[in-house]
Amino acid sequence: MIKVLQMQRLNIPFRVSFSHAARTRTATETVFVTTELEGGAVGRGEGCPRDYVTGENLDTAFRFFEKYKERLKAIRSVADLMDFAEAHRLEIDENPAAFCAIEMSLLDAFGQQGRKSVEELLGVSTHMRRFQYSAVIGITQGFEKMADEYIALGMKDFKIKLSGHFSEDLKNVGYLQKKVGDGFRLRVDANNLWCDVDEAVDYIARLQMPLLGVEEPLKSRNFSDLKEFSKKSKFRLILDESFKVKDDFDQVVGSDFWIINVRVSKMGGLIRSLRIVEKARKLSVPIIVGAQVGETSYLSKAGMIVANSCGASLLAQEGAFGTYLLEKDIVDNPLQFGKKGFLKYESLPDGYGMGLVFRK
Repeated sequence: MIKVLQMQRLNIPFRVSFSHAARTRTATETVFVTTELEGGAVGRGEGCPRDYVTGENLDTAFRFFEKYKERLKAIRSVADLMDFAEAHRLEIDENPAAFCAIEMSLLDAFGQQGRKSVEELLGVSTHMRRFQYSAVIGITQGFEKMADEYIALGMKDFKIKLSGHFSEDLKNVGYLQKKVGDGFRLRVDANNLWCDVDEAVDYIARLQMPLLGVEEPLKSRNFSDLKEFSKKSKFRLILDESFKVKDDFDQVVGSDFWIINVRVSKMGGLIRSLRIVEKARKLSVPIIVGAQVGETSYLSKAGMIVANSCGASLLAQEGAFGTYLLEKDIVDNPLQFGKKGFLKYESLPDGYGMGLVFRK
């Protein structure tokens, strides 16, 4: 039985600001849920509401939580949790980050109570692959300094945010190409910069760089224009803001120019994310397991579970920034990548629930 179910705001300053075309951030914008069971098990979960992605913000997350708090406290098992999620599917579609934090907290608590990992609770693989992360660089005047830090770690897989100022973006792309050398792989994220297909195609072409893909160059969910962009530019489209629920597969079936970015908070939690991965694999749709800016180790661990389920469909993985970005994390051993982007083994979770030790 759930004794305590509480949502609070988590505010952790960044070491450096992070910007993209839609927003500049200097601190986390996160809701954090704590679940305490009668037997003493305590679970925790995290969600990152983003108005420009799903229409959420901190206020809507708290309203969703307060509306359903008493019904959520009646949940006794993972089966009950799944039943609740199905019964309130449309509401969760509108509040995915809020539900993500709640779901993760409940799974963490049930796992600790039953002495099982979250992976065991959900029936997914517990044999963790070796996680290798992408370097992600926002729009910043310190681009070269940040790039040099990633390059010093031996990282070769990059995602950079486009500013829309061509000379700046061209300079950044050229700097990476020159400094990283052999094995360099790049994708760019425009965060819905353009309205006109031809303008976007021309901009990307003038970068004169082979790309793994282009993420959200146009206004989100305009699938006809996105298809036209891909055909004209010859680059695959990475769908992030344009892919939020399982029904969005209706837009990608039958074509080979889509890559989907699965971010656990955006998708509405682990269970939904795993179902999307399962369908993507069946449809042979490539997957990037993404991350929200400012995630703590709780969402990084959730991303690991999802990435571990992707098999050969996984193209790239984001997250595990830990204290590279945050002034502090909320666990004793933050999940953080190291040399060549590989997750540091000393921080690999090993325990019940999410396997993380919360720093009180």
